[in-house]
Amino acid sequence: MEANDNAYYNSSVDEFLKESNESICGKLSKAAARFSTLFTAQITSWNNCVVDLKTILSSLLLTIPLVKEWTIILEYSIPRSNKRIDVVLLARDLIFVLEFKDRDGGFASEDLKQLQRYCNLLRDFHFESRGKKIVPILWESEGNFEIVDSDVQSDFPRIFLAKTFNLSKLINLYYDRFSSDLEPSISPQIWLSSEYCPTPNIVLATQQIFACQTVDEISHAFSDIESLNSTINFVLETIDAAKAKNEKIVCFVTGVPGAGKTLVGLKVSHSQRITNEGEYISAYFSGNTPLVNVLRESILRDKYEKSLLEYKTTNEIYEAKPKKLSFETAVNSHIQNLHTFIEQSLKSSAEIRERVVVFDEAQRCWSAEKFLSNNLQNRNRKTDPIEPRDQSEAELIFEIMSRKSGWSVIVALVGNGQEINSGEAGISEWINVVSEKYSNWKVLMSPNMENSFGIGDSYLFNDSLKHKEFEFDEKLHLSVSLRSQQTADFNDWVHFTLNNEPEKAFETFSKLDQKFPLYLTRNLSKMKKWLREKKSDEQRIGIIGSSDAVRLRPYGFFSKERVDAVSWFLNANDDIRSSNYLELMATEYAIQGLEIDWVGLCWDGDLRRNDNNWEFKKFRDRIWGNNKNAVNQTYTLNKYRVLLTRAREGMIIWVPTGDEHDITRSSEIYDPIANYLISCGVLEI
Repeated sequence: MEANDNAYYNSSVDEFLKESNESICGKLSKAAARFSTLFTAQITSWNNCVVDLKTILSSLLLTIPLVKEWTIILEYSIPRSNKRIDVVLLARDLIFVLEFKDRDGGFASEDLKQLQRYCNLLRDFHFESRGKKIVPILWESEGNFEIVDSDVQSDFPRIFLAKTFNLSKLINLYYDRFSSDLEPSISPQIWLSSEYCPTPNIVLATQQIFACQTVDEISHAFSDIESLNSTINFVLETIDAAKAKNEKIVCFVTGVPGAGKTLVGLKVSHSQRITNEGEYISAYFSGNTPLVNVLRESILRDKYEKSLLEYKTTNEIYEAKPKKLSFETAVNSHIQNLHTFIEQSLKSSAEIRERVVVFDEAQRCWSAEKFLSNNLQNRNRKTDPIEPRDQSEAELIFEIMSRKSGWSVIVALVGNGQEINSGEAGISEWINVVSEKYSNWKVLMSPNMENSFGIGDSYLFNDSLKHKEFEFDEKLHLSVSLRSQQTADFNDWVHFTLNNEPEKAFETFSKLDQKFPLYLTRNLSKMKKWLREKKSDEQRIGIIGSSDAVRLRPYGFFSKERVDAVSWFLNANDDIRSSNYLELMATEYAIQGLEIDWVGLCWDGDLRRNDNNWEFKKFRDRIWGNNKNAVNQTYTLNKYRVLLTRAREGMIIWVPTGDEHDITRSSEIYDPIANYLISCGVLEI
């Protein structure tokens, strides 16, 4: 077999068994010498591994003749991850991942975590391993006690433990169990040359967009990149059509949580196709201040650090040492705060520069009542206040964009069911405004909006709007989550759980098959321990909870305390403001539109169970009061929907046990919540 840069050694099993141990170890040593200094212990370990593998594979040949056609790969480097797998066996349609420990000291938890991490990387981000069965085996060379299955809880389907003497038995057992003649064989050449295609979180994706990378470079692996590109191209073609026909068009893009709506918005607003003589005539807006601040700061830090590195390595590019402040204007012009944009635009009747505006989380635009109230409150606080306007932000956006002579395009990114605060008008306000006051605007939207609900129990399209001429196109809906391959089923689980359908939730949970770890605990220390054990490398962990979770205060979480989202999302592990420190709880207001890898969700008594239904509560003065308003109940459900869909890799939910000496935190509040989640399939640890 041809040499491959991603592995120190690879060959068919037949060739491996025929080749001398000295030759194999020599190739390993030669390959490794390019990257690091070799030590005697490493060479000895390789030799022992090769000797044992030959014994194991020779034994397997007696029961599975096809073993000689399998491929053995030693020291496989997962591209871009700086991780090396000791042994990979491509066994027809299976991938055996073996982590070799040349010792007899027992199986350490760190070894299990390391192997789990390798398999997660292959499963989620290695293109040619997508959908393949991966069998992880932690293999220790010494010892004579028999272990086949691990009793260690693992979030990878299962990590198997073995000693050298019984490893062939284990491989034989699981080859018979998992291999299927109906599955195509894995091509070793293609597998070895496979791309490692991670889908970065929104912070990293934003940095890459502003570094002019394509969507394919940003997100290409298991995620539905064709759908993502299809949506982006459709929107860009709509913009081209508006320009060619001198039209005004509003485009509504919907998607499941984590589907890439923000990514679509950033790519569209930053497209080279939307320029006028080199000047951008587009911008991305959001009324979500934490999201805007985090994205801006992440880009600034990235640009500053890269420019500083260039300055240190060469003085030809910069005349003086770069300053972070020098990048702010360019970054801020592309990512803008919606409320500030509207306020500044209303102070002048002149045309704005932008012809294309992208509004993220359009459903969160303020209602007329909220906008008027906010401006009246701020009149005495600002030196140059705007005149109070009894108009919603959606209406004001159409008014501002209609000033523009000629063509204009509004792109509204919609997270249906994610209105979380009073004063948020919901997407129905956009529909009403364009139907009643701006009928000259052409309307394109995702077909899944046609039967969607607005805030409360009302349909988005009432009878009076049914006859309106809206154009629907499936390309405007993103149906696949980019966060992780496994979150599609998880989004369904969240829907059924909050929709009070525990049987369907339980059935859906079984499909997760540990691909998306989801656990329940009644112990806060266990939650923090679980999160710290899951964290690896550059991943982030964090604790989140409802802004109405006021009775978590005895546990050290203050839901009404404003968390600095920039520090929480971006700062290092040793910063007490960082999410990784597990000290500050971020609420839905800080985290909506953003995400972290591993989440600890704190569940309080604001959303609880009463018989077989949800019960909604608001803490007033010193007791929990009933929250009977249908709109406010919708906000509470949406709040937990946002919280439950922030994790990329997995989640643990903490429900306190309560305190019988405190009626606001009694077990009668918390036990039914925990029992309901268990009835929905969640496992308690």
